[in-house]
Order: sequence, then C-alpha cells, then structure tokens
Amino acid sequence: MPPMAAVPSAAIRGTLALSEKDCLLIKPLPGNNAKFPGADPSEFRGSVPLWPSNYGLDTGGGEVRMLDGRGWVVAQVGEKVWNGGGGIGEKTLMGNDLMGERELRELSEHCPDNYFLVGEGMHIPKQGN
Repeated sequence: MPPMAAVPSAAIRGTLALSEKDCLLIKPLPGNNAKFPGADPSEFRGSVPLWPSNYGLDTGGGEVRMLDGRGWVVAQVGEKVWNGGGGIGEKTLMGNDLMGERELRELSEHCPDNYFLVGEGMHIPKQGN
C-alpha cells in the first residue's frame, strides 16, 4: 500500500490474531463488537488490518509480529492492540490506488471483507488496559 497522507479518524481495540486462512485479524474484545465497523455479534470474526506501506511482517522465532518503519514491534499475534484509522470496504479499495490489482485480488480471495486502514498510531496497550 502506498503511504497515506490521512486515514479516517476511527479507533479499534482488540486482539491481533490469525484467521483459519492465516490472515491477520483484529478480533474484538469480549463485549466490544458494537465498536467494530459492520459488526454482527453472531458472525463477526474481526477486521483485517491494512497496514501503512512502511510496516512489515516478522515471523522469526515462532512469533508473528508487525514492525513499523523503524523496525519496532507495534503488534503481535495474541496481544491486545489499539490503533486509529478506519473501516474501508472492498469496493472502495477497488476504486482507488491504495493497493495493486493483484494484491487486492489475493486479499479478497483469502481474507474476510471487513478491512480497517491502520494509521501510524498502533500500539500494544500496557498490562491492565
């Protein structure tokens, strides 16, 4: 994804997880479905985060982590996360240049259609938050 000058001003809290198809998801915390875009409590599995272009995935040491542009861990599977950004639908993604056609096709084939544009403010909350 290209650098984003601005992203929507929503926020999402949850736990970073892997789906059955190995997609990263931000899963809602118990009782928090109402705060997720398009959340149907009976079916909602989470939102697929769409990271800024300078973020990267690290799978070393048996862990799955997201690193920011400085190489710092900003999210790790199994940990609670919070970030700003906003929900975006697949049709909106198709209508702009946020992703290449091949990336978008692969994303829509493998991951649920509930996407969240991640702003640069993702972090792992301190224990107890």
